[in-house]
Amino acid sequence: MRSDLEQFVTGKKIIRIIIKRDFAKKVEPNATRFVALLEGLILHRVERQGKMLVLDFGKNKKVLAHLKMTGQFVFVSPDDILSASGHPVNQEVGRPMKYNKVHFDFGSSGQLYYNDMRKFGYFKLVSDEEAELEKKRFGIEPQTKLFTCKIFKEILVKRPNWEIKKFLLAQDLIAGVGNIYADESLFVAGIRGDRKVINLTDNEIRKLYLAIKRILIKAIKHRGTSVSDYVDGKGNKGGYAQFLKVYQQVGKKCFQCGKAKIQKTKLAGRGTSYCPNCQR
Repeated sequence: MRSDLEQFVTGKKIIRIIIKRDFAKKVEPNATRFVALLEGLILHRVERQGKMLVLDFGKNKKVLAHLKMTGQFVFVSPDDILSASGHPVNQEVGRPMKYNKVHFDFGSSGQLYYNDMRKFGYFKLVSDEEAELEKKRFGIEPQTKLFTCKIFKEILVKRPNWEIKKFLLAQDLIAGVGNIYADESLFVAGIRGDRKVINLTDNEIRKLYLAIKRILIKAIKHRGTSVSDYVDGKGNKGGYAQFLKVYQQVGKKCFQCGKAKIQKTKLAGRGTSYCPNCQR
């Protein structure tokens, strides 16, 4: 989503920003100041930290944007070609719709709409220093070279009595591993999500580390997982759903052992799917 959005909006100058009244409280420092400080600026780049997008408008002008459960960005080109990313919401080409909460007007260069049905998302305008402090709230990114098995072990030691599923979802420890990929990684590694971190063997830790790396790389290659409501920047569903082994496979025979059926429980407040035979 970040890479798609970046190609649509970078280098474009904001002529006007419109924020709907019912979303104003989700904009910081406040809607009036947000508009006043950004109108007339050029959007230089779109970055990402964990599940948060960072819109860079220059020195001390960074917008932290989180889509949460129902957020969606829609870019409409000057020739009325619509490109959406995030959670799909029906929108007529070339104009906002009832769930539109923020409208970035690039004039003759196009329009960017932020839609949010449940209004869980937010926009936060911060300085460079504040942006760096915000980034420090997130843990290491699994796709980077810094994420080694040695580092993974060092992070695990910080939460020895946590269930491993809870650990994988903690964004302040490892950034960007969501519920789907946590379940899939644990399955590949042969580990049940309710196992305590302290009880994992070195071999299991290495298997889990490799599973996280490989699954995220493959998921990004196939542009995410659309099990219900996610589309990429071109409005297409992600293609990783065809590779899911346990997530949303409850009641089906395990593809690996062919004996047990995939079961579901609740861990760390999230639905957790697993094979009772393959995961120990």
